[in-house]
Amino acid sequence: MDKLLIRGGRRLQGEVVISGAKNAALPEMCAALLTTDPVRLTNVPRLQDVATMRRLLQSMGMDVQTVGERGGMRFHCAGPLEPRAPYELVKTMRASILALGPLLARLGHASVSLPGGCAIGQRPVDQHISGLRAMGAEIEVAHGYIQARLPAGRQRLQGARITTDMITVTGTENLLMAATLIEIKSRMLLPPVKTADDEEPEDPRAALVRRLLEYERIKLAAARLGEVAQRDFITAQIHVEQALAPDFAQVDLADLQQAWRAILRRARLVQSHRITREELSVREHMSLVLKKLQGRRFAPFEELFDLTRGAPVLVVTFIALLELAKEALVEITQAEAYAPIYVRLAFTPA
Repeated sequence: MDKLLIRGGRRLQGEVVISGAKNAALPEMCAALLTTDPVRLTNVPRLQDVATMRRLLQSMGMDVQTVGERGGMRFHCAGPLEPRAPYELVKTMRASILALGPLLARLGHASVSLPGGCAIGQRPVDQHISGLRAMGAEIEVAHGYIQARLPAGRQRLQGARITTDMITVTGTENLLMAATLIEIKSRMLLPPVKTADDEEPEDPRAALVRRLLEYERIKLAAARLGEVAQRDFITAQIHVEQALAPDFAQVDLADLQQAWRAILRRARLVQSHRITREELSVREHMSLVLKKLQGRRFAPFEELFDLTRGAPVLVVTFIALLELAKEALVEITQAEAYAPIYVRLAFTPA
């Protein structure tokens, strides 16, 4: 992390020229689009965005001149304007969207390219669009440009109560300039009303510039308050006695037994049973039957089955008997109906 090393011992004195704020200069430059009278700004910072905004206004037909020193600039757009902000000048500066409101309010139509890195959606540019639509504008986004126009038969925007979905400083400035021109056009349609002292009323266009300056002062003051609030720290101190032995809670034997029983109960709930199928071979049971018949003349049919091994073994043993009879290795005989069944070997073992 970079650090500033300051060596004291000397008294500081002198004057420092503080440059103007870019975030104040850019909307004030766009506000010059609202009037045909000359507008003069002083202490404008010499930054790349300011130079880009100057080229953008000049491309629309505004006369922009550098006046004096200390960042003085003069803006005058008495002639016809070209209400179009091309992508070549807009792509590097998001504040170019500020030209949309003044152009639409003054000329009734405007075409402004989407700022660089901007997209309709979660970025603040959609707040500009929704606000101007609430004031009666017809807006279409196509081919990277915001096409805005007034409805047929309407010469100016209409007033509206607008609540943005998020905090957007640039959107507030844009809608403020468009809405103020509504008031200016409405006042200029009426005959001027003199004050009680027979003085001329204040030009509404000058009132617009004054209100923009007041808004900028309030915004800067709010930013400074936010910085001051972030530097407030409260240091807390606590003394920990290191010599004290740790005091562990005593565990009763009954509590330990109860915890163990709870673990056993949970184990019974989650235990699983695995069921596997016993592999039974017919050939193996054929050999077992032949062994039981060796050395015997006749063997009762029931003695060849092991009732203790379950139904699967009984079925396989029965199939083994059938296979032996099929291969003529055993003979199954019965003296008469319902008489006992006997099994014997059909051959004499060697």
